[in-house]
Amino acid sequence: MERLIESIDSDTRMIVKDIIRIIKNGDEGSWELPSDISDVEYYPYDMTVFFDWNFNWKEGNQKYFVDGDYDDETESMQVVVFLNKDFYPELMYDLVADLNDIIAHEYEHHKQYLGLRPDSEVKTKGKQPKDYKYYLQSHEIPAVLQGFRRVMKLRKTGIESVIDGWLQRNISNQDMSEKDQKKLRSELIKQYELRYGKK
Repeated sequence: MERLIESIDSDTRMIVKDIIRIIKNGDEGSWELPSDISDVEYYPYDMTVFFDWNFNWKEGNQKYFVDGDYDDETESMQVVVFLNKDFYPELMYDLVADLNDIIAHEYEHHKQYLGLRPDSEVKTKGKQPKDYKYYLQSHEIPAVLQGFRRVMKLRKTGIESVIDGWLQRNISNQDMSEKDQKKLRSELIKQYELRYGKK
């Protein structure tokens, strides 16, 4: 299992590095990675990343928008980044952390789909919860924690501050009540400690 975790870390670093290079070069648009920037057709485990981004995004006072998704039909990851030029380059610190989180998370779903994880961690068909319990599903917990582990390593910080930063950047009180955010935070810390011990 530790070898697969190390693999997610190095594979994530590779993808984030490619995305950051594209952003720093100012090459806006849609990319199929890694094939659009190298002679390599896939990342490890036959992963393709479809990356879309632009520099002309303005939404209130937000520095950027980033999101990702794994598509098991095409065995690919989609990553979208919209940046507000007014906050560039200082937004890069948080963006790099969020990209590490999202890519590690979606890579974990890919490895679940490939059968490289226990059956208990594989997504099942059926209705998805819409509240904080979404993040506590058996297939989401390992993916969420993989993303957090990447940010912990990157920032050399503990699980509590990573979760707090994630909640602050990604979950508003309109999306989830403060009470549910506290429940989610507590449960994710508990799950992290069960899997990786206290840090």
